[in-house]
Formats: sequence, C-alpha cells, structure tokens
Amino acid sequence: MLKLKQAEKIQGHSKMFSNVDLEIRQGDCVTIHINADTRVTLMQLLTGKEELSSGDIWIDQQLMTKGKKPSWEKVGFLFLNDGLYDRLTVRDYIKFNIKLFGSTKTVEEVLNFVQLTKEASVKIGHLTFSKRQRLLFARLYIHNAPLMILSDPDQNVDIESKRIIINGLNQLQKEDHAILVLTSNMESALTFSNHVYRMDERGLHEVNESQENNHDEEKLDEQVDTTLVEFNKIPTKVNDKIILFDPVEIDYIESIKGSSYVYVGGSGYQCTFTLNDLESKLLSFGFYRCHRSYIVNLQKVREVITWTRNSFSLMIDDGEESKIPLSKNKMAELKDMLGL
Repeated sequence: MLKLKQAEKIQGHSKMFSNVDLEIRQGDCVTIHINADTRVTLMQLLTGKEELSSGDIWIDQQLMTKGKKPSWEKVGFLFLNDGLYDRLTVRDYIKFNIKLFGSTKTVEEVLNFVQLTKEASVKIGHLTFSKRQRLLFARLYIHNAPLMILSDPDQNVDIESKRIIINGLNQLQKEDHAILVLTSNMESALTFSNHVYRMDERGLHEVNESQENNHDEEKLDEQVDTTLVEFNKIPTKVNDKIILFDPVEIDYIESIKGSSYVYVGGSGYQCTFTLNDLESKLLSFGFYRCHRSYIVNLQKVREVITWTRNSFSLMIDDGEESKIPLSKNKMAELKDMLGL
C-alpha cells in the first residue's frame, strides 16, 4: 500500500532524512518515532504538497509528486489538530461524514467505536480536547480507507482517549488496513505497534531489542574496570559541564541510539554509562529495568496503565506525568515486586 524507496529530503541546508526504504502492506501497523519538523514535512510529502529531494514515494502503486494528491478512496489521514465543525453536534458530524464517504457504518457503531455515545447530542465546540481527537479518529474509521496515516494521534490526550485509540488501531489492523503512525513520543511509538522505527537525517532505524542489547553489551565489554571505590552519584553532561545526581533524584533513564539519558523533573541529561551499567549501579536503590530501553525509579511510579492485554505503561510522578513503556513480559514480575 505504501512504499518509500531511497527517499531523501533536504530542507534548505539541512538534511531531514536520507536513504529511507520502507514498505507497508495490508495488515501492517508501523510506527515511526520522528521529530516534529520532520513529521510535518513527511505528512506534506505524503499528501502531495511537497516533493522529495530524491527517491520515490508510492501509494497504492501511484507515484507521489508535488501537486498530485493520493486518491481519497485509497488513503485516509489524521492530522494533529485537524479542523472540526464546532456548531455541529457529535451525532450530526458523524452523519455528515457517513454521507460524505458513502459509509455503511451506523452512527451508533461509530459512537461506540470512539466511546462518545454520551456526548452524541453535545456540540463539538463544547468537547474537551481529548474527545475532539477521538472524533477525528472516528472520521478516519468512517472513511475506512485501505491505508491510514496518523500524525501524533495521542498527543496531549487523556489516558482514556489514548486507550480508545490504541484499541481502535488494533481493530483496524485486524480488519487488514495498512497503518502508519508518526509520533514524536517514543513511549507512544512502542505502545502503538511492534514494528517501530526511528527516523533522523541518516535514515530509518528499526528499534530492535536484540540490536540494542548487543550494542550495550559491546560497550560494556570495551570498558575497563576502574571502580576502585564506591560512588553513588550518577554523572551527566550538559555542554562542557558535569552534573551529578543522587539516585533518589532520578525519575527514569532512557536509552536512545545506544546513549543513556537520565531524566530528572522532566528534563533529560546525557550520561556516559550504558543502560546495563546503570541497571547494575541502581538496582539497590529501587530501580527496575521495565523495558529494553528504560530503567525506572519505582519510588516515582504513580500508576501502572493497561492499554490492552499486552500493552502497558508506567506513569511517573515527575510533575510532567511522563509515561514510559512496560514490557508485557515484565508486568508479572513487577506485580510480584509490588506484592500484587
């Protein structure tokens, strides 16, 4: 349904991405972790509003070029903060889109899909931001195109709405839709799909458990043991400064492209230790390897969120209510640790 072949985009003097090869077939759900600027540009490319510097984008065997929009029958889009008709009620908006797309779905079926039955008679202008995003997701569901492309569908939504979107994507994938989700949040990327990539100026990189673990082990083997004295502070770097954190200050730690980032109060600081090093150093302080790419301070966990039967996150009490992924095989282990 969607194919990128040696795709490259240069904006001004900056390379946004290069050498991107990706194919999404029916029944696939793929997530790309991407920065905001590149996400906007990629959506412009996919809608025919911009063109690649080199390479090709194909949608349902149609070569995308500037000014050539993809067939609306073949692809549906969900844009971040897309417009809605505030004066219409939720029910009237759904009726309008059912007629627009010639859908066989009923209004009640759509309301139930996004769990807006109680809001059916409410004007859209009176809905919360999260429920407005659900309504945009409902429009995508009504459209029912074979290929669906979503831009940050869960940005700033509440937990209930995120769960509804995740369950909806799972259902659409089972119905054999091809799905591409672009997000600037890694926790969301890992929650939406098992096929996760990072995109940067060097290209597309698959987020692969064995690759990341092997990378950590290689770096660990290269290090010389110089720990002659016990030192509990965790060193981080900001420009030319070294900042030391007590373990109790740390909320969680994330591995990105083999580099570790320590998060304190919503801010991230790069650390020279590998994730394996940090796991070993911080185990006695109540830290837990909740995911291949994350270590969490269990004292900072406010809530364990269940999105689906096999998809979980931890909400962190860091003032930002950050959410980090919890691997499904770690859930039972964590329950035992918490005495649940």
